[in-house]
Amino acid sequence: MTDAPPQHVLLEDLGLRVYLDKRKSILRHYQDLFVQRYGATLQGEVIEIGGERAYGHERFFPRASKYRCTNIAREHDEYLDVTAMGLADASVDAFVCVSVLEHVFDIRTAIHEITRTLKPGGRLLLVVPFAFPQHDEVDFWRLCADAYPRLLEGFKIDAFVHLGGLFSTIADNLKRPKDRVTKRYFFHKLLGLGVVMLFRHFETLDGIPLGFGIQATRCG
Repeated sequence: MTDAPPQHVLLEDLGLRVYLDKRKSILRHYQDLFVQRYGATLQGEVIEIGGERAYGHERFFPRASKYRCTNIAREHDEYLDVTAMGLADASVDAFVCVSVLEHVFDIRTAIHEITRTLKPGGRLLLVVPFAFPQHDEVDFWRLCADAYPRLLEGFKIDAFVHLGGLFSTIADNLKRPKDRVTKRYFFHKLLGLGVVMLFRHFETLDGIPLGFGIQATRCG
């Protein structure tokens, strides 16, 4: 089993601009910061699993020689099923998998395929939600931090990042209601606004982040 490094929290200030942004959740804000920070070092061919062209993640990998956006649906460069990729053993320089594994029922097979096809020394950027609502067509998993060193056997975990903490989680869940405009809708929005204004500077490492960001290297 691979031991994880000390965990830390993404401490970028949760500002009002982030809370009031209608285009994306606070989790997506944090995951973009994570991928931008750790993706800047990836080299060679980068394959994103479960990506969507609309998100424009290619910009986060300035040193990559090639970027491939793959998925089994929606707008992508090519079809690729993470549970049966059909790629040669030890053939991939880097994988990026952002908020995808929660939608994959056979998660162990997915991790096996990623491990099988990565080159020794190849890199994996993995983002997964934790205290985030059920979303999309199917949504199966929310795994605690202790699960990932066991799942990622054969990897050295270089960084294990909490995407926000308690106050980010509260604010994002209050920001999210998308139902028709009601008193409850406005109450949630205003309560979340108050959380951001009063408590955003008290964010710290705790057990209820919005998600996790993991950078790992395939062992030889």
